[in-house]
Amino acid sequence: MNAMEKKTSKARKDVAAHGRKGGAQRRRYHARVLTVRASEIVPEPVRWVWPGIIARAKVTGLVGHPGLGKSQVATDLAATVSTGRPWPGGVANDSAGEVIVLSAEDDAADTGVPRLIAAGADRTRVNLVMAVEDRCGERRFNLAHDLDRLEKDLDLRCVNLLVIDPTSAYLNVKNGKAVDRNNAGDVRTVLDRLGTFAARHDIGVLAISHLNKGSGARAITRIMGSQEWAAAPRAVFLVTEEAGTERRLFLPLKNNLAPDRIGYAFEIENKLVGDGIRSSAVVWSNDPVTISADEALAATAKKKGSSGAVEFLEEVLAEGPMDQSEVVRLGKEAGFTEKNLRSARENLGVKPRKEGFGANGKWVWVPPGGATVLKLVVNNKAKAETDPGNKDDHETGENVVTAAVEMIDQSADPESGSGGTNGMMSPDGPSERTS
Repeated sequence: MNAMEKKTSKARKDVAAHGRKGGAQRRRYHARVLTVRASEIVPEPVRWVWPGIIARAKVTGLVGHPGLGKSQVATDLAATVSTGRPWPGGVANDSAGEVIVLSAEDDAADTGVPRLIAAGADRTRVNLVMAVEDRCGERRFNLAHDLDRLEKDLDLRCVNLLVIDPTSAYLNVKNGKAVDRNNAGDVRTVLDRLGTFAARHDIGVLAISHLNKGSGARAITRIMGSQEWAAAPRAVFLVTEEAGTERRLFLPLKNNLAPDRIGYAFEIENKLVGDGIRSSAVVWSNDPVTISADEALAATAKKKGSSGAVEFLEEVLAEGPMDQSEVVRLGKEAGFTEKNLRSARENLGVKPRKEGFGANGKWVWVPPGGATVLKLVVNNKAKAETDPGNKDDHETGENVVTAAVEMIDQSADPESGSGGTNGMMSPDGPSERTS
């Protein structure tokens, strides 16, 4: 055996010996199951931020479709905690304190802070988490491993509410692996960690999520992603529309800590909050609502059919033509599909019209009979006074100009196959005729 082989053999023996020693150490510190007799636990009442709704030391879910007011409700709740004012329905507020807000979807300067002002918040008690700074620079807060940093960098003794909007935006990466919002194990791990954080600091956590586009029989199955988003929180509430009114509803999907039959209605009110700065705020109705979340979503789904889309389209086009992309965006926020909107457009006789050319061109939807006809008015009366002999010609000139504008507008109908659109296909594709 040469020197190299002797050295290799010795190294292998050392590794084997270290493994045996390590194994012995691991056996001495093996895992144990911890148990406690129920008789040794002293019962405690549930402590509340919002009595019966948001519990201290627990995670509460808030879900709904985009654009219906989840973030507005969260802002109002933050304002209520920061000021100590009564809760909706006149319920006494014993949880005045500070609030931490994680908001991934709204800019703080032009949306988040104006909404806090509109909601009457004490902004000195609202802490906005903007980013985490580490050796690589600034990055988004990560629920998988930044909660410990939050404990170190903020005094949490006066904090009563943590708002996360939406929770899925703060999952990011854990141990080099992306956290999957659809994976039950990943979601449960993050929410359990969040629950432990809430319990350790006696904070209520409001975790916001979106609804999916499904039409399941039960509202609680409609939360986007893994069902752990509904199972792990101790209570989950829904924000949705109230069919047939302008109001929104705040309803319990589940509540393991209190009765789950009472909700509240609210409206969104526009407010001037500064010099040229407008925002909006929640205005609650003090009367409780007893409709269930399942019933509310079923009523909304019925409204969201073709008749509901027709009403929606009539409303958005009430003031005149609108960009097709903007109509679709607003429609999606209101819960309508592009197919719903196309059907409504056909039922109403709305005409898509091309404006501009090439890359700068865009489609607009024009209300029935309602394309505003531009009219060029020539002051023929003044002209005639200086040249009476040409009065008739000037009057004729006005008529000719008006007729030309009207003819150009009418030729923009994509069904005509000629004129302003030069036979361009409709915005829905070459196979669909618009009516």
